[in-house]
Amino acid sequence: YEQRMVDCILRDAASQLESSGASSIYSIYFGGGTPSLCAPSTIHSIIHGLCKLATLSADAEITLEANPSSSTDQKLREFKQAGVNRISLGVQSLRDDALKLLNRDHTRADSLRYR
Repeated sequence: YEQRMVDCILRDAASQLESSGASSIYSIYFGGGTPSLCAPSTIHSIIHGLCKLATLSADAEITLEANPSSSTDQKLREFKQAGVNRISLGVQSLRDDALKLLNRDHTRADSLRYR
């Protein structure tokens, strides 16, 4: 499943790069649908594939959206090794009552452990 997703993303990126005439990438954003649930190797495959399609700027920002409840220290380290250099943590609130109302599966304490 994840390899098919990688292939589709890279085909789309190749098409977008060709139609835009862009030859450099300055930012990659993995967002929507909790991409942190993917294996770090999948994220690495996408980054590596994009590098074959265009020049990745040396100071490119590579961001991954993650939820506090599905992010372990080990998995975050693996994403860093895969090339991610910024995490966008999905913290909708720091009030436990609001998180419960929003049906979120993390708590204030879960969110704050990444300070």
